[in-house]
Formats: sequence, C-alpha cells, structure tokens
Amino acid sequence: GTVVVDLTGMAISDLSPIVNMSLQELNLQDVHFSSVDVLDAYLADIVEYYGNRRNCTVRLSTEPTEIGMTAIQTIINEPEWNEAGKWKFIINGVEYTQE
Repeated sequence: GTVVVDLTGMAISDLSPIVNMSLQELNLQDVHFSSVDVLDAYLADIVEYYGNRRNCTVRLSTEPTEIGMTAIQTIINEPEWNEAGKWKFIINGVEYTQE
C-alpha cells in the first residue's frame, strides 16, 4: 500500500479518500483547503476509525481549529497508538508528539 502522500500546494475539498490509509508520512503544507473543516474532519476521522494503523508524520501549514487540535492531542497521547513509533504533527514548524 501507499505509505507516503505529498499534497503540497494542492487545492483540497475532501480528505476522506485517504482516511483509511495507513500512511507513514503525509505532507499537507501549503494546501488550500476549501474550509478548515476539511482538515478537522480528517483528523477527527483518524481518531474515530483508528483501527490498526501505523504511526505517521503529518506536516501542516494550516492551523486546525479546536476540534482538530483535540484530535491531535488524542492521537499523540494514546500510548497504544504510539507504541511502535510516535505520531508527529508538525504545524508551521512546531512539533506535537508524545513526550
């Protein structure tokens, strides 16, 4: 399967096609989302449909809203999800990961 997706600079109105992919790297830098809700929905869906996915490094230049940040906090603070490797969210150069 696909382990790296780079959508840098794309115009995106829906991320649901990649929700169930077990990616190792996702680059969403300089993406033009139709609405920040698209990003928030993707992050919330990862939490809701976590399943048996591997850890991933997600690079963003768009700040999620409180909904998206809550999803990120859930992902990085769930010990079981970070057992094999730590999830990382890098938003405008600031890294969020399990300590």
